[in-house]
Amino acid sequence: GHAFALSAKNGHKIWQRRIASLNASTPTYSDGRLYIVNLEPGQVMSLDAKTGKQIWKKSLPCRSESSPLVVHETVYFGCEDSNLHALKAKNGKTLWTTGVSGAIKGAPAYDNGTIYVGDYGGAMTAIRAKTGEVRWSTQALGPGLGQAGSFYSTPAVAYGRVYAGNNDSRVYSFDADTGDKLWTFQTGSGVVGQPVTWEMDGEQYVSVISGWGGAVPLWGGEVAKKVNYLNQGGTIWTFKLPKEM
Repeated sequence: GHAFALSAKNGHKIWQRRIASLNASTPTYSDGRLYIVNLEPGQVMSLDAKTGKQIWKKSLPCRSESSPLVVHETVYFGCEDSNLHALKAKNGKTLWTTGVSGAIKGAPAYDNGTIYVGDYGGAMTAIRAKTGEVRWSTQALGPGLGQAGSFYSTPAVAYGRVYAGNNDSRVYSFDADTGDKLWTFQTGSGVVGQPVTWEMDGEQYVSVISGWGGAVPLWGGEVAKKVNYLNQGGTIWTFKLPKEM
């Protein structure tokens, strides 16, 4: 439950601050500030990046492990209350809250005025960044080798396409404007990693890691019973995209 600032040059600690009892997300830096969402207790805060001093803190109605996204002085993040939240970066004031079909675990993505976010109800949703209005929402196929279709993966957006992995073992490509499913690929294990799209020698690619991780069956209890038959994966998949899409 601590936040640290380390020197990039030598790794020496610059400051340390206790922020919560449990944290499961990545802090986001923007314009001299850090934005952090906490799992327990559910809260979001802004810290001065140089000193670690708290600028503002806001309690949430739920736990959250969704890393915040900061765009145009607005902080966006998901919550286990099945809502995407938009706050004013300056003071934490709520701008809007939009409901989706399930808890949001991954970070949202932004492109051209739209926020894209997947949820545990199995929907990928496009939301207008300024107003919170839903543009489209498309369900995953599920069930698959990785159980029902839940999005844990943070989407990647490029060239009018949205790419995301799903617990149903598939990688998805959606049309960013309409939400139409353009293609899917069965990886053989749940996909919780974030896709990355990249270019080399004039060709566009998408890469993503598939695999639940070897620790899942060791957890014991009901969770282990539900996933002990799954291929644990541990595979990186790369897709070459056509020049005309």
